[in-house]
Amino acid sequence: MKVKLDENLPLQIAVELRARTHDVQTVGEEGLTGRADADIWQAAQREGRILITQDLDFSDTRKFQPGTHHGIVLIRLQSPSRQNLIARANELFKAEDINGWAGCFVVATERRSVRTLQRLAARRLGPPHTKIGRLVFYNVAHVRDWLSQQEQPARKPVASVRPHTTRQLKRG
Repeated sequence: MKVKLDENLPLQIAVELRARTHDVQTVGEEGLTGRADADIWQAAQREGRILITQDLDFSDTRKFQPGTHHGIVLIRLQSPSRQNLIARANELFKAEDINGWAGCFVVATERRSVRTLQRLAARRLGPPHTKIGRLVFYNVAHVRDWLSQQEQPARKPVASVRPHTTRQLKRG
């Protein structure tokens, strides 16, 4: 698969994807570091590459309508450390059917994978979606609404309250 790796992701992801025989180019290798999103987007589209990024600017489905491009994978982690980003990218390319991502907008988080969304859609439990042929499209606003409805209130920790006793030592 042809991939363009954005500058906001560790270069180790490119190394590991290449080891899986993917054709990966990074923004830095092409001299696009610090350039506008539009330049990075045009380069990815011109080369027929899926863009992998953390940049929320690419999540606007009105601007980047699924089916009109080569694909976007948005990695959004609660703790986006270098190690976590590398691990999540590896999991995605190992466990998911990435060939079906062409033309799609994929959001990868810690909790919900593409396969999880497919299972939820089959049981009509997931976020609203549109299916065109074998492709499934999600409106980002609908996914966010659905995710907020899934939130559960934090549990209060159960604290055991014991009276604090003090002992006095007798000197003697």
